[in-house]
Amino acid sequence: MAEPSAAPPAPTDAEREDALDRMLTRLALAEDARLAPLLVRVLPYAITSFASTSTSVRKLAMEILSHINKRVKHRPEISLPMLDLWKIYTESASTSIVRNFCIVYIEMAFERLPSEEKGNIAPDLLINISKVPAQHQGIILRLVSKAIGECNTRKVDDNIALKYRSISGSDDGLVFADFCFHTILYQTPSQGIGCPAGLSVAQADRVTGKLPLKGDTLASRKVPQVQKI
Repeated sequence: MAEPSAAPPAPTDAEREDALDRMLTRLALAEDARLAPLLVRVLPYAITSFASTSTSVRKLAMEILSHINKRVKHRPEISLPMLDLWKIYTESASTSIVRNFCIVYIEMAFERLPSEEKGNIAPDLLINISKVPAQHQGIILRLVSKAIGECNTRKVDDNIALKYRSISGSDDGLVFADFCFHTILYQTPSQGIGCPAGLSVAQADRVTGKLPLKGDTLASRKVPQVQKI
């Protein structure tokens, strides 16, 4: 039986710099309609390039991200490679700087997914959430909460609810349960300022992302959490 082939060696800084330069050129020449397929390779590669200590590599990677930001910021129909970014974020070998860039684009990518796909992916984002930095926890928890609100305004799908319940009793489940509890307690402050009763400023900001939740949006997040989770 043939032995599995060894993983290819990591590119050198010179090779990575050359690849990034070519990617930047391809991005600049690509029409918006052809951008999404290109980003499947370019965005993860640019983000992982921040693990390099080479100033020139990081500079090129930042140029690529800046270009992508300008192209996609006001074009929500352009998808980003959510699952590829999440894989990088959760890899044990990923450095802090790589994860910090990853979480920014994970948030952007998740928002662009179809509602059904958001609902399916959301509970998977909670796995090991107790082990990520608090700031990242808040971003991920808000994404999950939004997905619950969008996809399950009346009833959480039984299979999806089972995924959520599978983490109950674990550290991840406790983090999520606390967030759900704080979401349920949250009330829009009068005149849009101040802190809701029963919550600290930090807890309220964690629920909202510092943007007050109102009306139907708030109700759509609370009801499914009360019903099923």
